[in-house]
Order: sequence, then structure tokens, then C-alpha cells
Amino acid sequence: MTRQPERIVSYLLTGLALFLHAFYAFHAGGLWRDEANTVALATMPTLHDVWTHLQYDSFPILWLLVVRAFSAFGVIPDLAYRLLGCFVGFSIIAAVWLNARLLRFSVPLVSLALLGFSPTIIWWGDSMRAYGFGICLILLTFGLIWRVVTAPGIGTVTLAAVAALCSVQALYYNAVLLLAMGVAGAVVAVRNRHWKRAFLVLGIGGLAALSLIPYVWTIRGASEWNIIITLPNFDLQRFWIKLSEALSTAGPGLTWAWVGLACVALATVVTTQFRPAAEEEVDRRQAGWYCLISLLISVPAYFVFLKILRYPTNGWYYVALMGFLAMSMDGCLSAWPPRSYPGRGRWILALGVFFWSLLPAWNAVSVRLTSVDIAARTLNEQVTAEDMIIVNPWYVGVSFHRYYHGAAPWNTVPPIRFHAFHRYDLVKEQMTASNPIESLLETINDTLKSGHRVWIVGFLPFQNTGPPPSPLAPAPSDPVGWSEYAYTTTWATQVADFIKRSALKGESFGPLTKQPVNRLEEVSILFVEGWRDPSL
Repeated sequence: MTRQPERIVSYLLTGLALFLHAFYAFHAGGLWRDEANTVALATMPTLHDVWTHLQYDSFPILWLLVVRAFSAFGVIPDLAYRLLGCFVGFSIIAAVWLNARLLRFSVPLVSLALLGFSPTIIWWGDSMRAYGFGICLILLTFGLIWRVVTAPGIGTVTLAAVAALCSVQALYYNAVLLLAMGVAGAVVAVRNRHWKRAFLVLGIGGLAALSLIPYVWTIRGASEWNIIITLPNFDLQRFWIKLSEALSTAGPGLTWAWVGLACVALATVVTTQFRPAAEEEVDRRQAGWYCLISLLISVPAYFVFLKILRYPTNGWYYVALMGFLAMSMDGCLSAWPPRSYPGRGRWILALGVFFWSLLPAWNAVSVRLTSVDIAARTLNEQVTAEDMIIVNPWYVGVSFHRYYHGAAPWNTVPPIRFHAFHRYDLVKEQMTASNPIESLLETINDTLKSGHRVWIVGFLPFQNTGPPPSPLAPAPSDPVGWSEYAYTTTWATQVADFIKRSALKGESFGPLTKQPVNRLEEVSILFVEGWRDPSL
């Protein structure tokens, strides 16, 4: 029987976590560039268009189909998308509770505290990206695979296969986590001499893996341009640094709380194997082994996946792993009977994580994901048809494209011909061109010379006091090779220098909002006017 403190704490954590998700839905503001990318791609005219352009997003097609179905009613306001994201966040918490039943432990505690109050999970799990949806599906698969190991009825096997299939169709990363839980489930089944169950679990994983074959062509298409954003090597040090950043958004040093809990989880599963067990405790111990093996396989497997990918990675790359680890650790810690002294410690650990994370989580749900929507609305009212707008960095143009409807023409640095979603292939095309910003500089000069304004959204490095950098030769050129950052930084500095030599004066707008904004897309507005000969 569940002890009263456990139940009270789990209800408290659930209620507060649900409140944070709901509060965030009404304060996150407009869609930032990655979300705008997803919505623009999902709402292309036909499904064939979506499929053929899938290489320009980071996910398989399932989440795009969800967003497309949601958007089928017409123009959807940002708040509706935020409420959809909130529903996904609620679903993650529901999946944690469901897994507590499927794994036959009392109530979720540590997993609720780790996931329910993590800014990384709230920001990116509730966004219009596939991350939260993928977490929910992989957690559901985690519990159902265990049910296949323990009670493989036709309904259970079918549900587990469908969940596994959907999970890998939501996130590529989930294939790695499915591998971890599949091996873990098979090991426990073999340990108990349930050979058919082991084959069932592995068969479910194999079926899900086969469903990814059609994406070979998508991945091949992306490989033609992603050289400009990949690293020479993704090593273990970078993996640890980036994973730590994702974990520690819930409070300084919380990374070590995750590490400490993982160690306690390991000790719990191992220690309980040497104690006599009542019949009702055997299942809990078996589940502990399943969770521990899943945990131990998932981390190195996830690292290998990212090492092959070689992207620089940000916090959202790790949310699926975070959800999987939190659930696994909770299952491990539940190997002790709830009425034992170690078993009682689980709710104390959960409360410790909760109090550690509460203030950072509260601050996080007050953050806007972008200020580009505010900047676009401001410019919609301020610009004239003869003005010009420059957006830098170029990828901010994705969200600007969604919100700007003013009279003045606009482009990015470098100028590219498509902005609805990220087109790194077009940036690569400019990197291989000679002097791709020449037309942009000519337009700036003509606009200022005719007495009109040039508006800058984002930033340009006007603080550079030295001579402008020399133009880079078409890529790949020594010593920068295919570095997109090197080229875009050089172009931005050249544009800033040209404007300083061409414009007579400039003025910046005040803060666009008093609300804190995600540092990845907090933009400002500056305009310059007047003209002088830049050659003098």
C-alpha cells in the first residue's frame, strides 16, 4: 500500500508542474525560428511538399502531421500553438504517472521532480517542435515494453509495437533509446528464461527500426549541405558540457544531483538483489534491473549517435535522454519496498530536487522565446515602401518571415531567396559564390542615397574598430573550410563597416519588451539614415 507522504508529495509535484506548464503557455509569446520552421513546413500546400522538404527540419514526419492536422482549420493564432504545446507538456506528466503503474511501483516522485521542474523540458518540450511529443511517446513505450516482458498479451504487444513505431517517427533520437530499452527488456526476459518474450521485445524494436528506412533519402539530402554546420569531431568532453548545460537550467549544480541520483539508483538495484524478498517485491526488483540496464546503455548509445551526427548541439538535443534517464532512475529507486527506510527516502529525494529547482523553474516560465514578433509588429507600423530592412543573423529571418507584413523589402546577411524555413543549402550556395553581399551593399547605398532609412533587426558588429575583414574566397577556403560561422561573421562585419561609412546617423529603439527573452532570439531594432560617399 502506498505510504501517505509519497502520495501527498506526488500530488503536490504534479499540481505545481501542471501549473508551470499552463503559466508558460500564456507567457512564451510568439514562435521562435525553429518553431516557425516547423509550422511553415507542416502547412505546405501538399503532403508531398512536406515530405520532399523534410530534410530542412530535424525530425521524422509524425509531429509535422500532428501540427498540420491542428492547423487545418485555418490561420491559427500563436496562443493556440502554445496551448497545444501545453497539452504535450501535460501528456509527459501523464506518461510518467502511467509508467509508475506499468512498472508496478507506487507513485512517480523523482521523475516528476526532475522533469516537471526542468526549464529545459518546459521550454523545448512545450515548444512547437517534436521534442515533448517524442518524450511522451518514448516514456509510453518504456512502460509498455516492460509489460511485454512481464505479461505479453496480444493487446499489450500491439500497443507496445504501435508506441515504439510512433516514438521513432517523432524523434530520431528515440531509436537509440528504444535500442536501450529493447536490450534491457530482452536481458531480463532471458534471465527469467522467457525466450519468446525476449524475441518479442527485440522484434518490436526491429519493426520500429525498419520504419526509418524511408528517411535514408532525407538524410542523404541533408548531407549535401550540413557540412557547413557539423563539427570536425564531437567528443566526450563536448557531450558532457552540453548535457550538463541542459541539466543545470533547473539550478546551479543540479547536474551533480542527476549524477548522484544515478549512482544511488545503481546501488539500489544491486543492493536489493541480496536481500530476501516477499513475492510481491520480485516484480519491483525485476523492473529495477530493466530500468538500470536501460539507463546504463542509453547514455553511451546516445553519445555515439551524437558523435556520428557531429552537430554542435544545444539543450533541446538532450531532452529525450533526460526524460528517459529520469524515468529509469525512478524505477531503479523504487526497487526498495515503499515501507522500508530506503524506500521512504524516495519522496525526500524528490522534495530535495523540487526545492532546488523551483525558483529557476519559476523564472524560466516567465521567459519569452522570441522578441522577433514584437520587432516585426513595430516595423509593420514604422517602415515605408522605400525603406529597406536587414535581418541578421540570417536564420532569424525564419521567424521574421512569419510576422513581418510591412511595406519595405527585406533580406538577410547573406541575401537568400527563401525564408519560410531554414535553408542551409542556400547559405552554402552563397558561401561558394564570389562576393555574395555585393547586391545587398548596393541596395543599402541606393536606399540611403535616396533619403530613406535602412533598418537593422538583430545585430550587426558596429563595435568593430579595426579595418573590415578581407573577403573570404569561395568555400571551402583555407583556413576556415566550410565554417558557416566564419563566412556569416565576415559578411556581417563587412555590412556593418559599409553602413558606418555610408550613413550619417543612426538611432536604436528602446527595449522591445520588459519581459525576459530567450537569449537565442532576443533582437533589437536600429535604423540609419542620411548618405555620404562610402569611398571617401
